[in-house]
Amino acid sequence: MSGHLPDEDVFTPNKEIILMEEIMANWKYKVKIRHLLTEKENYDSIKKSMAAIADILEKESSFANFGWLKRFRKIPKGNDILGSVDYGNKLLDRMYDYADEHQIWIE
Repeated sequence: MSGHLPDEDVFTPNKEIILMEEIMANWKYKVKIRHLLTEKENYDSIKKSMAAIADILEKESSFANFGWLKRFRKIPKGNDILGSVDYGNKLLDRMYDYADEHQIWIE
């Protein structure tokens, strides 16, 4: 084994990682909805879950400008290509994107 140390870059953290850690440490709000998510993929379970999430988000000032909230209550049954679970997941993706942009921790 030689006494040669690796280049300094091996020990230098990526600037993007440092920035993300700083952002993640500065959450301004916290919203608890994960207990309302469902593993079931039938229409009624998804509709109930999304409506319950909407109930919580409507009360949160941090979600006052979240433009997709009304659609949480209007989950379509879907078709052969996109089912209700697909619509629900797309809305949840938008919710998480909004939360990240507005420093809202979802738990």
